[in-house]
Amino acid sequence: MLDLNVIKKIIENLYLDGAYILLDELEAKEKSTLSNDIMLHKEAFGKPSCPFCHSNNVIRNGKRLGKQTFCCKNCEKYFTYSTNTAVDSSKSVYKTWISFIHYIIKGMTLVNIADEIHVSQTTAFNMRHKLFKAIAHIRDSTILSGQIQIDGKFVPMNFKGTKTENMPRLSKKRSSRCKTPLAYKVCIMTAMIPMTIFPWK
Repeated sequence: MLDLNVIKKIIENLYLDGAYILLDELEAKEKSTLSNDIMLHKEAFGKPSCPFCHSNNVIRNGKRLGKQTFCCKNCEKYFTYSTNTAVDSSKSVYKTWISFIHYIIKGMTLVNIADEIHVSQTTAFNMRHKLFKAIAHIRDSTILSGQIQIDGKFVPMNFKGTKTENMPRLSKKRSSRCKTPLAYKVCIMTAMIPMTIFPWK
């Protein structure tokens, strides 16, 4: 792979028409549905391990819809770089996912996020579900050791979509002065080790 400084020098020597062609190529690559697999390929540093049995005994098995597929010789299952990841079967491109995660961290609502990344609210909801599922997998498979700091934060429970007869409490009044009782809040615990943070409920 070319060094970034080398690429900059090549761009500086391009004629204007060549620069426009390069911009078109970069834009097409950014919007490509293969962008997720391309980034995961870079992170895998070559052949990935099997997402089902975690064996490294895998072989390349051609391409399907432009995506490199692999076959595990241990469990004989087929997979791609994105199998069993948050972006598996997602039509949203890499840039959209990065923007989505950024807005989730900022605490924006799904309605506002959907407007920002130009997707439907249903798509944004499904993306959030996939993201949280991936985070839960990391949380459940991580064992903390050494010096650990733990803190908690109480946040209101979300009963959106719950039928009235199934509500554990009366509907809240729409007022900034109305505070949620502690009994209807959930405590999110966060444990931290140096340079790493793992949140869980």
